[in-house]
Amino acid sequence: MAVGSALVLSVAVIAADANAASPWVATPPGHVLLDVFGPASGMPGGRVTNLALGPGNQLHVGTEAGLVRFDGDRFHPLPSPPTEPLPFVMALHVDARGVWVQSRRTLYRIAGDRVDVLEDRPDVSAEVHAAFAA
Repeated sequence: MAVGSALVLSVAVIAADANAASPWVATPPGHVLLDVFGPASGMPGGRVTNLALGPGNQLHVGTEAGLVRFDGDRFHPLPSPPTEPLPFVMALHVDARGVWVQSRRTLYRIAGDRVDVLEDRPDVSAEVHAAFAA
């Protein structure tokens, strides 16, 4: 008995220019329309620096101008330290304890609405250090 195979193509395009024409990817036998996200959908300006999946496959997007979470339709800003209202996200990791962010100045964790500035505290897990070293 021959078993057929299927190709599933899942592509996300995140762009700062919402006025860009909708791109197409040619895939036999048809075409796939890609979404372009920009300020109108809540995407901050600047380029994307990091992507991380969280619980329930929520997409977290780090940019040069802050951190957002995608709900499937819009991007929603996540809280940041008061000293960095729009942090340049250098590294991003999500685990059961929250969203870990390394900006140019600070290592911090977002847990719910709370932002914990960690800097070089010894309770930062080895898993997070390894994620940031990669």
